[in-house]
Amino acid sequence: MKPLTLSQRLLLVTAVALLPAVGILCSSILVSQKENDKSVHLQASRTSEQAALEMERVVSGAENVLRALSVTPIVRRGDFEICSSLVDDMANAVPSLSAIAVINPNGYFRCGPIDARPPPYLGDRDYFVEALATQHRIVGTFTIGRTSGKKLLPIALRIGGTEGAPLGVAVAYIDLEWLEARLQERTYVVGSSLTIADRNGTILARVPEPERFVGTVIPEAFRYLLSMPKPGTLQLTSQDGTPRVVGYIPISNRAQGLYVSAGFATDAAFASTKAIFTRGVAIGLAGIFAALLLATYTSKVFITQPVQRLVDTIQAWRAGETDARTGMNANDGELGSAGQAFDAFIEELLTARKARQQAESQRQVLLAEMDHRGKNLLAMIQAIARRTFSRTEGEPEMRVFSGRLQAIGEANSMLRRENWQSAALEDLAKGAITPFVHPSSNRVSLSGPNLSLQSDVVLPFSMAVHELCTNAVKYGALSNETGTISMEWQIVPSPAGENLLITWQERGGPTVAIPQKRGFGSSVIEQILSSNIGGKAELVYDPQGLVCRMTLPAKKALTSRAKDEERVSVDV
Repeated sequence: MKPLTLSQRLLLVTAVALLPAVGILCSSILVSQKENDKSVHLQASRTSEQAALEMERVVSGAENVLRALSVTPIVRRGDFEICSSLVDDMANAVPSLSAIAVINPNGYFRCGPIDARPPPYLGDRDYFVEALATQHRIVGTFTIGRTSGKKLLPIALRIGGTEGAPLGVAVAYIDLEWLEARLQERTYVVGSSLTIADRNGTILARVPEPERFVGTVIPEAFRYLLSMPKPGTLQLTSQDGTPRVVGYIPISNRAQGLYVSAGFATDAAFASTKAIFTRGVAIGLAGIFAALLLATYTSKVFITQPVQRLVDTIQAWRAGETDARTGMNANDGELGSAGQAFDAFIEELLTARKARQQAESQRQVLLAEMDHRGKNLLAMIQAIARRTFSRTEGEPEMRVFSGRLQAIGEANSMLRRENWQSAALEDLAKGAITPFVHPSSNRVSLSGPNLSLQSDVVLPFSMAVHELCTNAVKYGALSNETGTISMEWQIVPSPAGENLLITWQERGGPTVAIPQKRGFGSSVIEQILSSNIGGKAELVYDPQGLVCRMTLPAKKALTSRAKDEERVSVDV
């Protein structure tokens, strides 16, 4: 993950500081939205309650007309013409009624609308059957008049006689077109609705779109509202597809047995909340944008620019411009103090660098002098040895001794080049082998990972390889023109940790036999490896060629290890 810049961090701090204000704003908007939601639900509940009360008055008015009609002597005598004239006059006097009729127990008119000729049979109507069986008012269901064809809501009441032998049933037919007109007189907000349905769920009146819904049954998805135990409100999508908050009065809540619901479109009802929300969000975003813009400007002037001066100075100094400085001071604030301290540090660093360069120069002079004196010492030892061996006629031994001194000198030169810290294993091997083979003969192959040996191991390793080469020239693979040598090294696990295993293998030389006595070279190899670093050497006198396995503790022998894929493979 990419780290944040100082400017980004300042913006982040600003954003975090703004979180409480954003939280308060969001909380205020949510509270306002909840209050508005509660208000809309309350308004829907009150509107449906008012509509239910109005329907109660209409139904009660029709009931009062029927009760007054039931006690008149004209109705009791049953004079059809006079009685019919009376009920027509009473119906015309009440605007909500389309007609009034008195039906005999046999289902035919005792008296009724004069224009209903011939009088229809109404004994099969549910309101007539229910009214004969009770003394209470019966509110019927949606009805189409058999003679008038009008949409009606019948209100029925049993009249006269005894309970077992009534005179008949008086019925007042509420005109649903009048009811629709009455509903249309109300004031509605955009998207609101009002629905009145009978106990079967058939819609008696509706606003809006009465022509579409009156006479149809409320869909099954909403039918459960008719039988709810008490009035309530809920948010739903009406059957006309408009989302609304609806207040409803179930059938069981009123004696008239009608379902009433009033709905308010959520788009219009929550318009004020949306406006508040939009305005609040706009103000909040504007405030946040202004704060972030100010933070960006502030960070650029007071943070980014001073920090960039520091960075530019560092980059220039790293590029070699040692005279580059920030030029800042404490008057520039905390970053100015940092820049001033950085300039002072650069001065101290330059002073220390000059001192180190002088010390390094002196050290190199001393190392060169020591190397020169070491070589002179080795040369003097060689000269003394040459004169000594010449007196004793030991020229071969002189060459061996001289080669050993050269190996020591070459190893020391390699160490000096690496500040006496380490030397590459490959370079040491090539340095020890090169004096014994003809250039480009490719008779010796080297292979293994790219490793460096510690300074304590360099001389023993070089001496061991030198002795192996000396033996190969005298008795082994380098004593003829066809022999070859392979030297491989690798890191191997061991119970005590990892070891460096170096394998010297000769092929193509004279047949190898086990020596009768241990030579000086083999003794040198075993002793210098075991005494210096706890290593060991194993000589295997294979008839096909000598094999020498040198095992060194990796922790003591190596200064660095290469990755597995970094290998060397050369021929000498």
